[in-house]
Amino acid sequence: YYMYYSAGGEEGQGHQLRVATAPHPAGPFEDLGFVLTPDDPFTIDAHPFRDEDGVWYLFYSRDYLDSAEGQRVGTGIVVDRLVGMTSLAGERRTVVRPHADWQLYERQRLWYGQVWDWYTVEGAFVRKHDGRYYCFYSGGAWREPNYGVSYVVADHPMGPYELDFEAVGPKILRTDPGKVIGPGHASFVLGPDGAQEYIVYHAWDPEHTGRTMRMDPLAWGADGPWSPGPTVAPQRTPGRQT
Repeated sequence: YYMYYSAGGEEGQGHQLRVATAPHPAGPFEDLGFVLTPDDPFTIDAHPFRDEDGVWYLFYSRDYLDSAEGQRVGTGIVVDRLVGMTSLAGERRTVVRPHADWQLYERQRLWYGQVWDWYTVEGAFVRKHDGRYYCFYSGGAWREPNYGVSYVVADHPMGPYELDFEAVGPKILRTDPGKVIGPGHASFVLGPDGAQEYIVYHAWDPEHTGRTMRMDPLAWGADGPWSPGPTVAPQRTPGRQT
């Protein structure tokens, strides 16, 4: 069993991806003693993805300090092929960088010894649907109304991924002021009926007393995936598959 995690110094100063292994999901896990991404001072949110042909990929977030083709300075998502589950092939490609106003994290942020208008997309999770690859991500600043979950799409795990430069907000989930704050870092599961899909994510309560795991139905339509969330009311659980 392989566990990918971030550790080290402060964010932006040696906070990097590592891998640990164990003979059982409950552990004990042992760190393998090296950084997966030694050339980046900041890497987080590792997401391993296995394609149908058996090839494994690792999606993760890193910082970009340049602006090009309408994209913004800030945290973005990349992908590389995994080799033996414990190293990267060195074929890294960009999945999605900040590219829209709603992905603003902080104006005039002091970071890496400079001041930037900083934008963020993070928390990758990949789901294949009807032959295409959907990389779901969280964007913006979790404390602000702009934060939520959106996605980009490609025909191969390594991309290229289609960006929506016209989007005015996240497409799947977003903060509902006074009810649900900062819904993000989503993953997906099937319900007990084996048919209904759910988006699982974390979010804060309005008082910021704690961040909890939540879930809402996910559906697929002609325009892509969508969800009625974030919700706060109890929901009916679908029956088990017979």
